[in-house]
Amino acid sequence: MNNLMRTIFNSVSNRVLSPITLPEKWKNISADKLIKQFVIYLAIADDTKRAKVIIGKGSDIQEAITSAINNWIKLGDQSLKVKHVKVDLVKKVRIMKRFGNLKSKLTIDTGIDGLAFDKDFALSFSPQEVEAYKLVKDRKINLERIAFAINNQLIPGDSASLQTQKHLKLYKFTTESFYANEKEEVCLVRGHRIFNKLTRGDLEEAIKLTQKNYFIKVINKKGKQKYSYLPHIDLNEKRYNILRHAGTIYSILESIELFHSDSLLKKSQLSLEFLIRKMEKREINGKDTLVLVERDVLKLGGNALAIVALAKYTSLTSDKQYIPVMQKLATWIKETQADNGDFMIHKQTYSNEKIFSFRSDFYTGEAILALVRLYELDNNEMWLDAAEKATDFLVNNKNKNATEENVHFDHWLLYGINNLTRYRPNDSFFAHAMLIGKSLIKKQYIGDKYPEEWQGGFPPEVGKYPKSVPVACRSEGLANIYNMIKDKDSEFAKEIKQTFRLAVEFQMQMQLRDEKVMYFENKKLTLGAFHNKFKDIELRNDFTQHNISSLVALYKYL
Repeated sequence: MNNLMRTIFNSVSNRVLSPITLPEKWKNISADKLIKQFVIYLAIADDTKRAKVIIGKGSDIQEAITSAINNWIKLGDQSLKVKHVKVDLVKKVRIMKRFGNLKSKLTIDTGIDGLAFDKDFALSFSPQEVEAYKLVKDRKINLERIAFAINNQLIPGDSASLQTQKHLKLYKFTTESFYANEKEEVCLVRGHRIFNKLTRGDLEEAIKLTQKNYFIKVINKKGKQKYSYLPHIDLNEKRYNILRHAGTIYSILESIELFHSDSLLKKSQLSLEFLIRKMEKREINGKDTLVLVERDVLKLGGNALAIVALAKYTSLTSDKQYIPVMQKLATWIKETQADNGDFMIHKQTYSNEKIFSFRSDFYTGEAILALVRLYELDNNEMWLDAAEKATDFLVNNKNKNATEENVHFDHWLLYGINNLTRYRPNDSFFAHAMLIGKSLIKKQYIGDKYPEEWQGGFPPEVGKYPKSVPVACRSEGLANIYNMIKDKDSEFAKEIKQTFRLAVEFQMQMQLRDEKVMYFENKKLTLGAFHNKFKDIELRNDFTQHNISSLVALYKYL
């Protein structure tokens, strides 16, 4: 396939048709019996505009490819400098018997299924067009988005008849997909590449891709981040989460620690200043403290992640100006701690000091990590004392008698244990981390009974498909476990490292690369970002945060 994709890329780029030589596996296949012809989709893009899609048809594959290329040569934008080319060959076609009109509900496998409104494919859309333009919404055809998608086809289909026809026929089909640019040719699954032989170079490329694109663009001039972005409609949602703002800064700084970037460091400084502007004074037990406030609410996790981000900046730059801020944030955390180590306030209204019943063990783990990271900067043992008490509460109280089957997974607690036990060794803390590690090894999707895309993933709490963010969090946990075990038990360390590596290979397919973003409007913002679900490309800052943090950790250990 590589030779064919190189020929197609060169023909499209130079606007001169070169002789087409099919790979062996394509020479003897037959057209689908339902449509009795070969259909290919040719998507062509530069680095700025949405891809133009050209349909080619023929009695054989060579004729279909030639048809699409010739259409591009005759009708394509002569000024476009071609950077990206994608080919989809239509394979299995099925008529959707229960579909009769635009009000009919339908089920599709997003990213896998294309749609055609006639047997001749005059009005049809490849799987990535269906996905990228959100042509199906709430299990119904989205006519408005179909009109938008047509505008990005070189020879537009006619959607006007869809509203007037009382009885519509809809065909669902799958494709075999390939992508090429100036440097590489790649086979695709669900429109993305699969990583099953991950190298350190792959990780470096992935991290830098995020640094140069998503991380730079996600922070605006005032330091605020784009929390949730919907690339198919180029919409930055208004909702926000200041905890995830802080966590994203931490991940950005981790990446800078590996691969320095002056421009990205300046952006992270802006985002830190935005974070600090969200802090308010609070007196507790007669002590002056600071709390991170968003929409009149403060959270234990907010103070904790603010410290984690500020501490990483301080250690990275040796700029100590934020240590007093961290100390006041940590004082509030310490003053809310009960004698048994638990933190009594997880969420509170700032204005009237009403304490919510809401609790999160993750907040406690974040607080443990924050207190240890602050200790590393100011050497105040009271932060370690508080962190040790909190860890004892989670390990020997909340998780007492846990087993490999039911132990609660908590990546932030594993961060905390890994960092705390460097200064306060504790056998029960270490044993709890190992218990989580054994549980993860057992639960990972590995082997022939799982689809190729699922390999390395973990069972989701909700739904059927594994998701990148829960897997990334488990990767972060595995990285901390590996760090604790690597010098104590080499055999178990190998198991942990392999589990970690396979998990990151799963995550890598969820990073948006050129073959995906070629269909989007804002390519610089989407490039390098990670989405969470196979069937939904929402981009949230914490999705990329957790994935990049785990990639950074694996890069260090490979």
